[in-house]
Amino acid sequence: MADFPGKLHVHVQKGRDFVPSVTARRDPYVVLELDKQKFKTKTLPQETNPAWNQAFTFNISKPFGVLEMSVWDEKKLLGSDEFLGKISIALADLSDQESFNKWVVLQKRTDADNVKGEVLVQVQYKYLPIWDPIYKGYQALKNKNYPVASRLLTESLARFPEVFNLYGLRSAASLGLGNFEDAMSDAQKITEVLPNSGEGYYRMGMVYFQAEEYDKAVEALQQGLKNDPDHPACLRGLNNMKKNDIKIKVRTAVARGRQRYDAGEYDLAIDYFSDAISLNPKNPTYYVYRSIAYVAAKNLATASEDAWKAITLDPNWPKMGPTKTGYLEKEGKVNIMMKKRWFILKDCFIFYFNTKTDLKPNGIILLGDWDLQKRKKLYFRVVTPGRTYEMKAETERERDEWLIVLEKILNMSKPILPEYSDQEDRVFLDDAG
Repeated sequence: MADFPGKLHVHVQKGRDFVPSVTARRDPYVVLELDKQKFKTKTLPQETNPAWNQAFTFNISKPFGVLEMSVWDEKKLLGSDEFLGKISIALADLSDQESFNKWVVLQKRTDADNVKGEVLVQVQYKYLPIWDPIYKGYQALKNKNYPVASRLLTESLARFPEVFNLYGLRSAASLGLGNFEDAMSDAQKITEVLPNSGEGYYRMGMVYFQAEEYDKAVEALQQGLKNDPDHPACLRGLNNMKKNDIKIKVRTAVARGRQRYDAGEYDLAIDYFSDAISLNPKNPTYYVYRSIAYVAAKNLATASEDAWKAITLDPNWPKMGPTKTGYLEKEGKVNIMMKKRWFILKDCFIFYFNTKTDLKPNGIILLGDWDLQKRKKLYFRVVTPGRTYEMKAETERERDEWLIVLEKILNMSKPILPEYSDQEDRVFLDDAG
């Protein structure tokens, strides 16, 4: 390492499980690139699980390079090789100088890529001690030890002012310490030195976001993408801005829906929960809320639709935090013979499954406009407008336990909405990854 502070040794061993070819053959090779250095493995004809077993060494002059490996299928007759996937490995994540040897999953370049498979790669990074403060500062930042990160990155900048990545890292450390002014100063420094890059504007966007100046945050990130349309952090930041905007609007709609529900204004509650669904239609929680509101409003058909929609989005919902579970025998709708089923009572819903391990229930009993009847010995009935459910427990004690919890629900003026949980804040976007 006499002429360079670092060396990166890469051993490309083998690949497996690539996307099948239409012609049932692959002629794969790997291209490796880092800091304007480029290597290529040999092409292995007609190999679906190639073993290249080739080693390469990169000279490292900058501490924050990224090794880019791309796998290709050679197409001599077509004149354009087919992309099979890529791998990105940051030098900073190898700064412990330990040997990295494992199967790495191939990634897409764009959403349109059809990518599958892995490459077994061994990587070892060695560098001179002069870069120790840089990498220790980076690791401290990853571990959210912001005071140590800020100190080490400041020391590193004093020695290596030309390493502009350090300004971005120190900006993040200052942001972690709540020092918006210093964080913005470092972000602006990057835009001055690299005016055509997206990095400085990404850092500015993060400062504005933490300061809750969302319009300015979006503006900064959009400027970053104007400079670099593929800047991953700016793209991710804008996606988070969109999520945050949705989250604020959804929280408002759900809070108002809960208020209206508690006041007995079920139609207004349904409207607000519908607003939450329109903003974030893949979150099952809002369908549960609206279903309960429909039950309270005695609109059981629509309540059932929402409950089934919630199950479609989250099959585990009925099994999370139930009031009571257990096996009961139930009279069939057509065949009146009693059959053993697994029952789950949750909120104002009774779900019944063939067995305890089934993922999807056979049916849902909505406890709205209903009645409960204690029968002889082991029997009881749940009477709903559309059907009477004849139940039989294994023991009188089990029957009485079911009656106690069901009577408690029956005596409520209205079903109780579930308490707030983190599920409310989950935002699902098609482009969120």
